[in-house]
Amino acid sequence: MRTPEILRTKGYEILREHLEEAMDEGINAIVYGPPSSEKSFVLENLCRQFRAANRPVLYVYCGPRCTESFLYRGIAEAAGVAVRSSWRWASRRAVLDYLRGSAKLPAIVLDEAQHLEVDALEGIRQLHDMTARDGRRGCGIILAGSHSLLREFLHPARRARLEQMLSRFPYRIQLEGMSRQEVLTLAARAFGNGKPAKLSEAAQKILVERCTVDDPYFVGADGKQQPRTYFSSRRLLEYIRQQKKKSLKFVVAESMT
Repeated sequence: MRTPEILRTKGYEILREHLEEAMDEGINAIVYGPPSSEKSFVLENLCRQFRAANRPVLYVYCGPRCTESFLYRGIAEAAGVAVRSSWRWASRRAVLDYLRGSAKLPAIVLDEAQHLEVDALEGIRQLHDMTARDGRRGCGIILAGSHSLLREFLHPARRARLEQMLSRFPYRIQLEGMSRQEVLTLAARAFGNGKPAKLSEAAQKILVERCTVDDPYFVGADGKQQPRTYFSSRRLLEYIRQQKKKSLKFVVAESMT
């Protein structure tokens, strides 16, 4: 199945706006939300688009228990920077030298940032502060992760240690997933191979049902937890893939009879 063209959803526009601010002005942001609310898929696509346009941005996936040392190594790998020692300070120096020597500071996207340990989060603050230049902030950083990302930052046991780091992140954005209309638009494009297909009411109902999931951790405007449902882009695309695969098998079987 051909990969559907990325849809410029509300979430896409929000992520693009903050990534551009990170690149152009060094403004940091925390982006969080439930699984399949477009974070990783959209951010990876945006990073590829910007790099193709010669705009500097680094995408780093943070694995479980991501320490400060692993953070520096991940950034170095994304930047293509050779690190000649396994010592943490060697990795840190290599990354700082690269950032300070860049003609234009890159933005850094740290995905699955809920895995970052406290020392790594302090390292992020230092990277931002120590790469500041005359007339602008240091490299802009986007932290993207699950609902637990912000909860971990604000937990009483960690908040005191992270106060300085959090002060560098003026934006904290909760993604809510696609709207019903965005789900149907994406599905119509996928089934029409790029050209919008006409979906019956029954088909629309099934599509919406198949990608509806529970989000027990959503936080409302009043700051309180409010369980709700949202539309999962991953489930939607998997359902579309299965249906198109079935259709292809049917066409092949018909052609052989």
